[in-house]
Amino acid sequence: TGLRVRDLERSIVFYRDVLGMTLSRRAKEPENRGEYAMMDDASTGATLELNWYAEDSPVARPYPETEGEELDHLGFEVPDLDAALQYLAERGFPPVTGPKRGGGFAVACIRDPDGIWVELFQRLRER
Repeated sequence: TGLRVRDLERSIVFYRDVLGMTLSRRAKEPENRGEYAMMDDASTGATLELNWYAEDSPVARPYPETEGEELDHLGFEVPDLDAALQYLAERGFPPVTGPKRGGGFAVACIRDPDGIWVELFQRLRER
């Protein structure tokens, strides 16, 4: 699951120091003028992605007036990203970003019928 956060540093501190998650990756995304942090929960194996975007980012929208409504996207691991994208495109859901490969992952996003971003990712084998 990806959350859009207002202050990436503050959110990392909360999920790491208060909830006990581990920061496993942090990177800037020049393409969308944003930055993300991957927070892992060792007890469940779950990963939470924290996303921050500059105001002029092509994917940023104004924050909701009510705090706590910043769901950024849902993420699903797939065994074959290219096959999943073909299947979805044939059903009217083409990718809106990607596919992009790097950091051990292949990633693309689609939008669901209500416009919610859905990230599909495939773990790539290390060579």
